[in-house]
Amino acid sequence: MLKIVIFSILLVFLFSSCKDNAKSGANYEAAPEKIVIGKTQPMKISDITSGMKVVKLETSENALLSNIHDIKIFDDYIYVLDVISKAIYVFDFEGNLEHV
Repeated sequence: MLKIVIFSILLVFLFSSCKDNAKSGANYEAAPEKIVIGKTQPMKISDITSGMKVVKLETSENALLSNIHDIKIFDDYIYVLDVISKAIYVFDFEGNLEHV
């Protein structure tokens, strides 16, 4: 009996949540019927990473990161926000810790 009641309630919610877009005033454009993708070519990983630089950050008692929330680069420094230690770590581009 409980299953029938729950099923009935779910059906009521299902059908009451469906709306006719024409009645609701929504104006949607029709999606294209066919998406044509041009000829694909193989891609080298160097095409994507050519402008990237990997910086190994210093690991010491003063620079133990636990939960990185954000990283910003500004004025030749890398700023790392750690929410667990509630600190902003500042590294140079050699990975050396400058400030906490």
